[in-house]
Amino acid sequence: MTTEPEAGLTFHARLVKGRAQAGMVTVTRDTLDVKGIEAAREGLAYLLHLAAMHSLPRVQPFDRTPLVGLWSTEDVWRGVREICSSDR
Repeated sequence: MTTEPEAGLTFHARLVKGRAQAGMVTVTRDTLDVKGIEAAREGLAYLLHLAAMHSLPRVQPFDRTPLVGLWSTEDVWRGVREICSSDR
């Protein structure tokens, strides 16, 4: 499991009104090559759904954005993975 955005598309969402929330979804380059724009649409739709439902993880203003989804050629992972400096 990667904990940093990798080559491909990474979508970020950050909500600051009310309780601060944030999340990001990455669609790998290999997935884009195989599945095309549909994989990007699916990842973005998932992130927008979480934001609309106020289901993104809570964050402090300067926290790193947690990974909430990863679309790869092997699998689709959905969950929350905190990104901390020890992951680098």
